[in-house]
Amino acid sequence: MRGVRGEPFPSFNVNNPQNPDCQVCTGFNSVYSPGAIQKEMKMPEEIGTGYCRRIIIKPSMGVSVADLTFNQNLIMDWKADTDQYTLAFCLGEELEWSIDGNKESLAKELVISGGESCIFNWKETTGICAYNQGQRFLGLTVHVDWETIRELIPCLQENALLDGPIRETSP
Repeated sequence: MRGVRGEPFPSFNVNNPQNPDCQVCTGFNSVYSPGAIQKEMKMPEEIGTGYCRRIIIKPSMGVSVADLTFNQNLIMDWKADTDQYTLAFCLGEELEWSIDGNKESLAKELVISGGESCIFNWKETTGICAYNQGQRFLGLTVHVDWETIRELIPCLQENALLDGPIRETSP
């Protein structure tokens, strides 16, 4: 059986460039702060409805679920620095974001629509995300480090199920 290893679950620094006291940003920063195994943020009623929840399964893997509807347009920027990968599943309306803080290309750079999924890496990433008034953002993300993905690839190639825990392999 392999030991616990892996990069800690990613933390983010979320800001609203138009409102430095944004309650939603404060909530996201709390949910995605380092060290918490499970956290949840309820959307402040004056801003919208819903929640965002994060659960760390182990240091190299975590899950986040968000179901949010905003009463106003909101743009947030964020910064992350982790080598983990994220599998993102959009279960609600489309979400638009821009990587590396390019405000001019917002809504042109990355769009994920309901029923779609994508995978990306957060290493040294900054970005901007737009939430529109009345838009329901319903999403599920799975964060996993490269070593865990690497260990699963042979199972996928062999179309085999794992038999017990993933084992350490010699280089």
